[in-house]
Amino acid sequence: RGMNAFDKKDYVMAKELFEQALDANGHDPALPAYLYFYINQCDYYLSGNGNFETVSLALDAIRQYPPLCENADMVSDLVSSIMYVNGETDKQIIELLQEHIESTENMQLIVWVRLKNMMGMLEYINKEYAKSILQFYDVEVALENAKITPELASELAYAKEFIANICFTFHLYEEAASRYQEVIDFASHEGYFNAYGCYINMANAYLEIPDIKKAKECLKELEKLLPHAEADILPELEACVNDVRANSCIAEGNYDEADKYLDEAEAYYQNNEGKLFFDGESFIKLTRCKYMYHTGAMYDAQMILEEIVTGRGNLYNDTEQSIYELLKEIYQSTGQDEKLLQTYQILLDMDEEFSKTREREYLSFARYYRENRQLKQHNENLLYRKVAAEVGVIVILGMLIVVLILFGLLNKNNVTDQLTKVYNRKKFARLLRKYQYTGTPANLCVVMMDIDYFKQYNDTYGHPAGD
Repeated sequence: RGMNAFDKKDYVMAKELFEQALDANGHDPALPAYLYFYINQCDYYLSGNGNFETVSLALDAIRQYPPLCENADMVSDLVSSIMYVNGETDKQIIELLQEHIESTENMQLIVWVRLKNMMGMLEYINKEYAKSILQFYDVEVALENAKITPELASELAYAKEFIANICFTFHLYEEAASRYQEVIDFASHEGYFNAYGCYINMANAYLEIPDIKKAKECLKELEKLLPHAEADILPELEACVNDVRANSCIAEGNYDEADKYLDEAEAYYQNNEGKLFFDGESFIKLTRCKYMYHTGAMYDAQMILEEIVTGRGNLYNDTEQSIYELLKEIYQSTGQDEKLLQTYQILLDMDEEFSKTREREYLSFARYYRENRQLKQHNENLLYRKVAAEVGVIVILGMLIVVLILFGLLNKNNVTDQLTKVYNRKKFARLLRKYQYTGTPANLCVVMMDIDYFKQYNDTYGHPAGD
């Protein structure tokens, strides 16, 4: 009855019936997982968001019935329903997914990589770029020697593309362009081809270098694909292509041509909300403001840019920085000294945020981490092949495992109290620095506990008993 109401889109009735079924104490081990799943879907269709607690209960129920752990779409739909609500919820989702990965035995590879990509995406949206790139590197390394199915190819291309996006964010434009090309080459080879975004981002990377010739070459390659694009995404795709064309024209000083391309790009967003590219409309608005700046309509550009940054939490970091850089030029050219000072301070804070959290150093570490993971995987494969011939390999593998375990323990013990297993003073100092630099309220609490005359206990029974 619940499914019948759900199919008829009567989600209020469906949810009520699913909840009644949940209270009926049935014996089918798969039933709770399905009920929680559909209860959450009802919430999603009724309010636009799923329920975090329901998703958590659904994942618990899925783990109780192992065959469902192989259902990648079911897990993905659950998690997708609660993503992008706010930064705090995103952090809870990441913890929930990590717990699900660690608690699920024999998890299917497609489920694992999809969850890792989701975690990486959430961290990317919340500007945790170092954590994000590690998630995507994990996917890349895990799939390098795997038998690639179309589903896995899609997830691998997704991970590779976001690694390139993060390079772009840190103004590593040549590396970003190279990585976008790598995704395109991989997608072509595997028969999985959704490289539109890669071509657009690669063209933008070349414009930043600047190398207008290569940017135009990217557009030519992309134009060859447009006739094959799905009908429902083609208009938005053409709008974003026209945006890149307009940027190329602005870089060459061909403002009449840029205006024409911008008109065509803006026409799409007047009647549609973009779905293919995250916040694509803001990119086009930024390009329009660049055009206005160069053609003398500075105050009009200023109004648009100031309107965009009121929702700065929804912007990628590189987009936000580009907006403030253009605002800085406008304020300086128009003599708005007070706003110019404020903008300089914002840009300084953005630079400090990157330098204080050492994101660039984390990226270097991430590359080192990936390369060593690859080396470790390569060595393990060689050793595995020689096991039958060389008994000594077992000893080497054992030593490698011991070293890895010891390294993990040393890393953990560095910031953990040996006895109580809680974070120590070093970790506390790091947390304080983090909150000082970001200027955000810290949800921290310090508890000191003292037991009177405990020395007498240690003296009487010994320190091991006291511990």
